[in-house]
Amino acid sequence: MKHATRFEAKFVLVCAARLSPMAEINFRKIDIDAYDEDAFQESELYEAEPRDPAMVLSDAKAKSTQVRTSLSR
Repeated sequence: MKHATRFEAKFVLVCAARLSPMAEINFRKIDIDAYDEDAFQESELYEAEPRDPAMVLSDAKAKSTQVRTSLSR
């Protein structure tokens, strides 16, 4: 079986693009996960934090201080 040269391969692709309207769509940009029923949405993976970020940060710092104090004993 003869292998196609680069020119021949490019020629075939150009001809196919002119014949098929679907060839104009860039298939690499199609999000196939949007159509997958088994795919998880980001909102399904965890619950949103109801507290504001400043409160979460202060709670994390307080917990960190408690842990360091417990470890130093």
